[in-house]
Amino acid sequence: MKSRNTYRFIGSAVLATGMLLTACGGSPTATDPEQGDSGEEAGGAYQELLGLSQDQLVARAQEEGELNFYTAMSSDLAVLVADAFEAEYEIGVAVYRSTSDALASRIAQEQAANYPGNDVVETGGLELAALNDEGLLQPHDGLAGREAMPEEARSDGWTADRYIAFLPNWNTNLVAASEQPTSWEDLADPRWDGRLSLEQNDYDWYATLHTWFVESGKTEAEADQIFEEMARDAKVTNGHSTQANLLTAGQFAVSASAFLHLTEPRIADGEPVAVEPLVEPVIVRPNGVAAMRSAQNPAAALLFVSWLLADGQDVLAEGGVTPALPGKSSVLTGVEVLNVDLEMLQTEGQEWAGRYDRLLTVGEVVE
Repeated sequence: MKSRNTYRFIGSAVLATGMLLTACGGSPTATDPEQGDSGEEAGGAYQELLGLSQDQLVARAQEEGELNFYTAMSSDLAVLVADAFEAEYEIGVAVYRSTSDALASRIAQEQAANYPGNDVVETGGLELAALNDEGLLQPHDGLAGREAMPEEARSDGWTADRYIAFLPNWNTNLVAASEQPTSWEDLADPRWDGRLSLEQNDYDWYATLHTWFVESGKTEAEADQIFEEMARDAKVTNGHSTQANLLTAGQFAVSASAFLHLTEPRIADGEPVAVEPLVEPVIVRPNGVAAMRSAQNPAAALLFVSWLLADGQDVLAEGGVTPALPGKSSVLTGVEVLNVDLEMLQTEGQEWAGRYDRLLTVGEVVE
């Protein structure tokens, strides 16, 4: 059994390959492609493990003594989570972190090479849905942590552990209290011309909000016009961290789709940024966690998933993100939220991404 604080970061380089789940060639970390149990053998092991009591599952996981964890969490958050799990169960955690699409590419390469590199993956919902479609994730229905989550957090093969919340924020030195946006439609007001920022990769936010406008009674043309007026002379940024830095520096007054978890620490640090009163509905996109069907440490994988969905929710809240378990986020308590439709984006995402790219051509790219 490994002692706590034995986690390590294996690396975070983005793979050059796309998300091709039929990829060929060796894994970036593989030394023996033939090592490890087959998916069928691991699947059989899971069925036994899911029938164990919590104490029995802990004992089996501690016998395995280690966990290989792939995640799209920030480095600081991944350290916090690994520390907490190791402290609770004395199981060593090896952490690899990267972007969601890079994680999916890495897993695809490793699985194609029959190399079971990770036991657990925590990443974006779209990527998890694609991995599950390929039969790479192990269903964990009946696991205590999953069953405590609301139905909307439980997807086939994976469970939401946290949400990325999109909402407008603004620089309090540049936006008077009387002109703070109070609705999404407010962002199309001419007073924001040249003062509003859009993030160039937020096609999922765009698709969700556009669909909501139409379902709420607007015509397609009216919804299009709102976004066209937002985009006209908008400051277009690449990345939400860059956008947050430029907002604080006063390069623009308002960000249309800021990340809540990047905004709250800045407010706490006294920076001139505000997000309340919240513009509703707040758009949320799930990140989730799943055990790999090919896991070399299946008991540790199930234990980690169950822990992250239960006690680990407090750790996520401590780390400044929005936990999926209701009541764990004080900011979003009692707030109307609108979930990104992952099923729709799986089939129509490319079309929405193209529409968003074309929309942004009337803005100005800033760095």
